[in-house]
Amino acid sequence: MADNVTIPNTFTPNTPARASEVNANFTAVKTSVDNNYGHITALQSSVTSLQTAEGQNWKRGGNTGTTSSDYLGTADNQPLVLRVNATPAFRIIPTSTNANIVAGGLLCPTSVGANVQGAFIANTNAPAPLTACQGSAAERHRVYDHNSSILGGYGNAAGSNDALPGNSAYATVAGGVFNAASGYASITLGGDSNTASGSTAIAAGNRANATHNFSFIVNLAGSGNFYSSAANQFAVKATSFYFGGPSATSADVASGALISTSTGAYLSSGGTWTNSSDIALKDNLRPVAAKDVLRAVKDLPVYEWNYRAEDERVRHIGPTAQDFAARFSVGADNKHIATVDADGVALAAIQGLAQVVEEQRALLAHQQKELEALRERIDTMQRK
Repeated sequence: MADNVTIPNTFTPNTPARASEVNANFTAVKTSVDNNYGHITALQSSVTSLQTAEGQNWKRGGNTGTTSSDYLGTADNQPLVLRVNATPAFRIIPTSTNANIVAGGLLCPTSVGANVQGAFIANTNAPAPLTACQGSAAERHRVYDHNSSILGGYGNAAGSNDALPGNSAYATVAGGVFNAASGYASITLGGDSNTASGSTAIAAGNRANATHNFSFIVNLAGSGNFYSSAANQFAVKATSFYFGGPSATSADVASGALISTSTGAYLSSGGTWTNSSDIALKDNLRPVAAKDVLRAVKDLPVYEWNYRAEDERVRHIGPTAQDFAARFSVGADNKHIATVDADGVALAAIQGLAQVVEEQRALLAHQQKELEALRERIDTMQRK
């Protein structure tokens, strides 16, 4: 800002002025002008700096002309913190390689394990008290291994919590409460108190425990634990299962069924598979020549064998699908035998056998009568 000029001497009209007084006034003006020149020079320098910085600042309305070298963040080894209403809401924490990202408030004692890199953890808020953040592992809602993530919920843990941040990397908890994904590349999808401790294991539901490698365990029934029993296993615990086709609109579970389908077939809770056989579902009904079926069954090769996928000590008895299809021409193809067809052939053969037995019985009865008549004739001839 310019300095005010103070004139030391004043003059009145028609009054002689001393040279020293006039010089003093001129000196005061010069001093003020010199000072103002300094201020103007400094102001011009500031304007130049502001004009230069204009293109380097991030503006509320957005920037134009940015390049790949522009960035928003820190230039030293310090985290970038975004706040909402003065409360930390998003933190990017530097590491030697991949930064760790923490999104959420501070109600939980949320953090990333020592030396962990590339972690992502979200939704760090939890109901009070803070003990709600703690589960079976100390300091829950924490990432313990490299490149592992917690996407939501509270009281969750991703990684093995064994002070080795690289042995259970890429673990993920998608949400829920008190869940843990502690195996390499394992994932817990949500729910409550699930554990995926096997490598590349998946757990979901309630107290599901995928403890074996490549296991997928889902617990949807009750509050008790449900564990995997082998590697490469998919296991589901539920009170009922339903599989529907494109026209299904709701899960229509049959009474007393463990597994129901939209086709009407189901597996009973007692362990029997029940085929759909309602006449309303059938068309083109034709009588079966039972004795022809019986003759075909008589000629049908029946073997003892084992599936190639099973141990050869596991034996089965039955025909091949090709022989079955060649003799009865039923089913969708010659590679499978539907249980309804096998049952139907057996029933028709039994009926054919019953017809043969009835015919033989009638023949025997007729022959018995003829024999009795012949005996009577012989007895009569002998009495004469």
